[in-house]
Amino acid sequence: MAAAALLLSSCFGEQESRYTYKCGFSFDPDDPYSGIPSSSFNSDSLYFPENGFSCSDFVYLGSKVSSDELSGGWAASMCKDPVAAEGHAPKNGFAVFGNKGGVENTRGFAVFYDNPDASKMPDAAIQIPTYANPAITQLVMYVNNTNAVVNSILFGDQKFGPGDYFLLTISGYTGSTKIGDIEVYLADYRGEVPVLIRDWTEVKLDAISAADVIQFSLKSTKEGTPRYFCIDDYVCQIEITY
Repeated sequence: MAAAALLLSSCFGEQESRYTYKCGFSFDPDDPYSGIPSSSFNSDSLYFPENGFSCSDFVYLGSKVSSDELSGGWAASMCKDPVAAEGHAPKNGFAVFGNKGGVENTRGFAVFYDNPDASKMPDAAIQIPTYANPAITQLVMYVNNTNAVVNSILFGDQKFGPGDYFLLTISGYTGSTKIGDIEVYLADYRGEVPVLIRDWTEVKLDAISAADVIQFSLKSTKEGTPRYFCIDDYVCQIEITY
């Protein structure tokens, strides 16, 4: 998923070129920007490199691994599960709810695990290099719930009732300075009509478009809600000046 345009400008007789393109990461082994080797990532499997993901050499997604298990951050997944029923036990916490896989039925997507133990999390969920060239602008991402979250909210020991919610907060930073938060209610039972996300949902990143660090946190009114959410088609604009 990429589109490109070449822009030329001149200043005091010197010609400057700017190359801008949108880069979308689908976390699919067929995606040339994801850096996921297809030989290591098959149907119904997970992939989490020890040092995280490097997407298009400009965007880094952090993972932390302990004893060959993901302790926090990102895993690429192909696991999906459309069943929501009393007593259903999802195979793992990394299956997206539904039978489509990623956005537009792609095979792969990513799952973020927000470990409550901060020492088991990567330093940054998404890290953009701070050098001026290229300039990177955050545009959009799509989020969804895992099957484990959906079944916990609907049928778990601590299933949701009036007033409950499951909130994803996306925080953007430039260096150590926070520039904004985006709140996404993955489940919201505070109103008359309960809302529970069960399909890919667009989240625009305008409020943190200039961020070079992005962090994610999950908060639930029920302690037993699994601390996972899914992401796909994370899109940013990259501008290179030369």
